[in-house]
Amino acid sequence: MASSGPLPASERGPGRRLQQILERIAMLCKIRGVTFRTCYADFERAPSLSARISPRQSGKVTRSQFVRLFPFSSAFRTEDVEFLAEAFSNENGDVNYVAVYEQLGDVPFANTDSMFARSDLVLKPDSTEWTHSKLTPMDRLRSKVVEKRVRLMEHFQSFDALRKGTCTLSQVKAVFTILDLTKEIPRDDFEAIALRFSRADGLFQYRDFCAEADRDFTTPGLEKNPLISVAMVDSSFSSPGRRNRITITSSAEAAAIDALHSRLHSKIKKNRILLLPAFQDMDKNKRGHISKSQFSRVMAQLHLGLSVAEVELMGAAYCDLGNHIDLNYIEFCQRIDPPEEGTVAAAVALVSPRKDATPKYFNAMGGIRPLDREFRLMPLAH
Repeated sequence: MASSGPLPASERGPGRRLQQILERIAMLCKIRGVTFRTCYADFERAPSLSARISPRQSGKVTRSQFVRLFPFSSAFRTEDVEFLAEAFSNENGDVNYVAVYEQLGDVPFANTDSMFARSDLVLKPDSTEWTHSKLTPMDRLRSKVVEKRVRLMEHFQSFDALRKGTCTLSQVKAVFTILDLTKEIPRDDFEAIALRFSRADGLFQYRDFCAEADRDFTTPGLEKNPLISVAMVDSSFSSPGRRNRITITSSAEAAAIDALHSRLHSKIKKNRILLLPAFQDMDKNKRGHISKSQFSRVMAQLHLGLSVAEVELMGAAYCDLGNHIDLNYIEFCQRIDPPEEGTVAAAVALVSPRKDATPKYFNAMGGIRPLDREFRLMPLAH
């Protein structure tokens, strides 16, 4: 009967050498995510001749196959692989790789952190103060509700058949997932909102939550004051959720930014440089944002080369997505190269209704205007 395990150390050589080889293989399998058994599954052979036609579930390969398919050949010497194959081979010369796999699972090895190089993610400390830090979780969520124009009450009522005005926290998460608000609400904000609108028994009061979240769309008690007009929501309502700017607290930094603005504006006006087309060439997705490296390249192409410190100043002024990379070039162009007043007035007049034109045939009440007396008394030409 064929042997299924390694032979005694007295027959195969020093047991310490075999133990070290197995420990190293087990370590590499764990770090690299390699399953030792699957490396030989397509080449396994059975001990009987009839089984060689369908060599499945045999657990053995030839010696040459074991050496050729060894997954860590670059980390081991050929003598070590040959020694391992000799230790787990039977009298027919086949190597039982399943026994090697089983032995690897029982090998105790030391901590991998001290034996192999690691590349851990170490984030640099960031002392930057962002505008989102001054907003409450409900302010950020309300701006996202205005931006996406979502209806909250109907989705919550789908989980409240008796209309009690309460639901569980898991149902709140389901509503946020349906409305695609999960990625907009960090875990800390969700926990703060849940703590604010939850009762003592743990149920979430969604009616109070919806009234607070929909506050920008309507005015409570409007029926008592019918003369009050409700303003339409605009970009200022959704700006807190869309923009997360860097708060500039240093007066010296603010003065340096203003001085850089003045210098760039003077040079652009003097040389008649068009900024926006150069930035739009970098913005293939039409996002209105480019990276700071792309911003530096555009400045160099327009012969407005900025130093690294000046690019960082512009990043502090126009990075408004909550990171130090994406720079809002639309606002930069509006600040450095603002359009003339006549251009803005012409663009507004082009899309605005005519205010000074008097209707010729109809009056303000919709009635037909009579023709002038002189026109009515004019004789017809023969």
